[in-house]
Amino acid sequence: MPTTTREDAESLVRRLFEVLEERDRDAFSKLFTDDFEFSPVGLDVEGYAEAEFSYYEAFPDLTYDLDRILVDGDHVVFRWRFVGTHAGQGGPEPLASVAPTHAEVDVSGINIGRIEDGRFAEMWAEWNTLELCQALGLDPFETD
Repeated sequence: MPTTTREDAESLVRRLFEVLEERDRDAFSKLFTDDFEFSPVGLDVEGYAEAEFSYYEAFPDLTYDLDRILVDGDHVVFRWRFVGTHAGQGGPEPLASVAPTHAEVDVSGINIGRIEDGRFAEMWAEWNTLELCQALGLDPFETD
């Protein structure tokens, strides 16, 4: 039987986006269990925080729009988009090595989270990296 109410799950997701917008790493870390894992890349809380907050280096004006939240027991699915101008250098690789293009991006994605004791225990994400690459003029299929 699920221990997470719909209201609690929705509140947790909204809080996640609030602390991202506030760029509050301490508050961000408190939203996850100690053994949290972010997939498909297997990041722990520290690695996930580093990846998320590094996008603000590349997109200083980055804002998120939370489109929809669906709750099923201890799982929550949320659709989001981020909008920003590529005016800095940073973000996870391969983005970190790209000089600012000043292109405006509007990228969407979907996350699925499993909630345990009021915090995210696991999270999976799929987002439109092709859309991001195209907006920045990158070839996502290019290899070294």
